[in-house]
Amino acid sequence: ITMAPGAQQFIRIGLRKPNAANLELSYRLILEELPAKRQEEVAEIRTLLRISIPVFAKPKAKTTPRVIWSVNQTAEGKLRLRAENIGAAHIQIRSLKVSDAHEAKLHLTSTIPVYLLQTQAHEWPLDGFEKVTDVQLEATSDAGDERTVVKTGKN
Repeated sequence: ITMAPGAQQFIRIGLRKPNAANLELSYRLILEELPAKRQEEVAEIRTLLRISIPVFAKPKAKTTPRVIWSVNQTAEGKLRLRAENIGAAHIQIRSLKVSDAHEAKLHLTSTIPVYLLQTQAHEWPLDGFEKVTDVQLEATSDAGDERTVVKTGKN
């Protein structure tokens, strides 16, 4: 699609056949501005726009995400909080607060959204948790809020 400056364009996107799978299908719609052709070279800085939009096709059957939380230790002895989506739909974790479950001392706050598609996982470093045995986490997501305690495996 080529558009004139200041113009608007509506785009309709659809699947050619319905989603027959038992899980959500995921796609990306990428909109990219291409550089305008110039008659002559001019010394300037130009910024081009590129937007990547997630698109999800839900099946007829109801699907939900299911996140399994765990704490793992790296080879260097550092702890990492892991969220793995074993459900049949995506989830966007919008914010995360992690603290020592026994002291209520906040160790990690993240407000950077993270998408987890089916079978995907994400990890956050748990710096300062070396002596913590139980981790209290509060997660806000598009599937609802969750508050749970996760064992670190340390006694």
